[in-house]
Amino acid sequence: MEDMKKFIVLTNTESEIGEKLRKLYLDQGYTIIELSNTVAKEQKSNEIIQLEWNQNSPLSAARVIREIMNITGLALEAVIFIHTPDKLNQDFHTLQMTELEGIIDKAIKGTTSLVKEILNKLKTNIVFIFDNEGNEELSAIDTIIYGSKKSIATAITNTYRNTEKPPITIENIHGTSEEFSNYVETKLFSKNTKGKTYTYTKVNKIFSTFNTKKQKRQEIEQ
Repeated sequence: MEDMKKFIVLTNTESEIGEKLRKLYLDQGYTIIELSNTVAKEQKSNEIIQLEWNQNSPLSAARVIREIMNITGLALEAVIFIHTPDKLNQDFHTLQMTELEGIIDKAIKGTTSLVKEILNKLKTNIVFIFDNEGNEELSAIDTIIYGSKKSIATAITNTYRNTEKPPITIENIHGTSEEFSNYVETKLFSKNTKGKTYTYTKVNKIFSTFNTKKQKRQEIEQ
């Protein structure tokens, strides 16, 4: 490992926001570690490292964290979970219980197991990004899974926000534009964002400008 290297771990890089964040961090000189169910035989480049993560297996989560520790040392700045609905076109009432358990295990237990390992073994930022763009109408199973993931992220943030391992939760973020990616990046390592939840909408710029002026006015009055 080179001393000057900086690392970011990303999940779901196949998503639109995942691709944009990957490009954003590569442009800033980061080495990206991608977690995926399947890994290509040959790595994409020296700047992108792929690790296999079986979301059905807690043992896989422990193995992945050991590999990340060996690769990054103390140079890991964040593990970023990118969540997008799977858009499962299955009627909830027609699913067999074994099918339902498998879907929920992969979607929820996988994330929970990996977060647990991170909190136990790494001192880094944890970021949850929920990309809801274009997902106004979800199936019942998607709504259950997506809502459960958000509940997990909120619970973890509320629990650890005042500890030595304060995750950053960026939740209910709308939009997949380059502007959106930049918004996310500015929030990830801002000194004042740890343990907070943000909602990105098209009016963020308006409120950001308003709050900045309000803050300056309060500082002057003080």
